[in-house]
Parts: sequence; C-alpha cells; structure tokens
Amino acid sequence: MKTFSLLFFFIISTSTVFSQYLNSDDRKLYQDTNFTILYTGDLVSNYEGGKIKNKWKYVNGIINGESIIYYENGKILHKCIYVDGIPQGESIQYYDNGQIKEKGNYSNGIPNGDFFIYNENGKMKEKNSYINGLKNGINVQYNENGNITLQKTFKNGVLDGELIMYNREGRIECKEIISMGDKKGESIIYFENGKIRQKLSYLNGIPEGETTFYNKTGKLICTENYKNGMLNGEKIIYDKKGKIKLKEFYVNGILNK
Repeated sequence: MKTFSLLFFFIISTSTVFSQYLNSDDRKLYQDTNFTILYTGDLVSNYEGGKIKNKWKYVNGIINGESIIYYENGKILHKCIYVDGIPQGESIQYYDNGQIKEKGNYSNGIPNGDFFIYNENGKMKEKNSYINGLKNGINVQYNENGNITLQKTFKNGVLDGELIMYNREGRIECKEIISMGDKKGESIIYFENGKIRQKLSYLNGIPEGETTFYNKTGKLICTENYKNGMLNGEKIIYDKKGKIKLKEFYVNGILNK
C-alpha cells in the first residue's frame, strides 16, 4: 500500500496554493494523495516569522535545478544544483555573514575535484582533493594567519605519502612518511630554529631501528634503538663536547643492569 507524508510547501509559480505529497516508496513529489499527478514547478518553505527557508525546483516529481537554503536573516546558507534528484556541479555553503564556508563540485552525487573550506573572515582553512568521493592527493590546512599548519597526502581515502606539520610561523615541525595509514620509514622532528631535534624510524606504525636526538645547535646528544616499538639494544648519552657520558642496554623496553 502506498504511503505519503504531507509537505507544507506552497507553489510560487502559480496563484493556486495547495499542499504537496511525498510518496515514501518512490521519493517523488505528487500533487494528490492518489499519487497520479507528478509535481513540476517551484517550491518554497518558510520560517515561522515568514521569511524564506528553502527554495527548490521540481520536474516530474523529482528535484531538478537550483536548490537554495537560507538563514533566518535572509542570507544564503547553501546553494547547489540537482539533476534528477542527485547533486551535480558546484555546491557552496555560506556563513550567516555572507562569507563562503565551503565550496566544491559534485559528480553524480559524490565529491569530485578540489574542495575549499574558509573561516568567517574569508581566509582559507583547508583544501581537499577528491576522486569519486574519496580524498586523493594533497590535503592542506591553514591557520588564521594564512600559514600552512598541516599537509597530508591521501590515496583512495587513506593517508598515504608525506605528512608535514608546521608551527604558527610556517616552519616545519615534523615530517613523516605514511603508508596505507601507518607511519613508515624516517620521521624527523625539528626545533623552531629549523635544526633537527629527533630522527626516528617506523615500521607498520611503531618505532623500529635507531633513534637520534640533537640539541638546538645540531649536536648529537642521544642515540636509542627500537625493536617492535620497544627499546632494545644500546642507548648512548653524550655530553656537550660530544663525548660519551652514559651507556645503557635495554631488552624489550627493560634496562639491563
């Protein structure tokens, strides 16, 4: 048995005012409860105060054309295009002050191409690239000063490639390699002056191999060795002149005295 829900919209393309009925079986909009007359035309809904909340265009019961959602202050909240009920082309979201919040393009209802996210002052917050709805390529995030804070690489929606973190001034804080979501290979952490603070290696997301520590002038101050994510082997601490100050030996994270 057919079911329906009453939609409290009003036709604005004609002088006749009547309710529309959504058939929950086929998700199409009809002009009658018998579901025999598919609706074609413009629809609007309103806030309680009377201001427009939404505008749609329908063709043969299916949303087609431009769709606009408004804030109660009259500013546009979201604007996009539908083709046969599916988002196609550019989609733009706005803050209530009129600044763009997010924009990008859809193909057959899924994100494709570059998507941009902005703050309320109009400055870029984030940039993503999509292929068939999945993040692909470089994702970049920015702070309020416009400096990059994070750069990630995606492949088919999964982190895969170089990851770089920056401080507020735009200098590199950390550089890592991610393989299919896990840290792999050399990771480098930097001081604010650009000198290397620490080098370490990862395998399947856990520390593996030698780790080295440096002071702000670039001198080596400590070396450690890891296996399966735990300290294993010799740890050496150096003094300010670069001479060995202390040696320790670890087995599975436990100091061997």
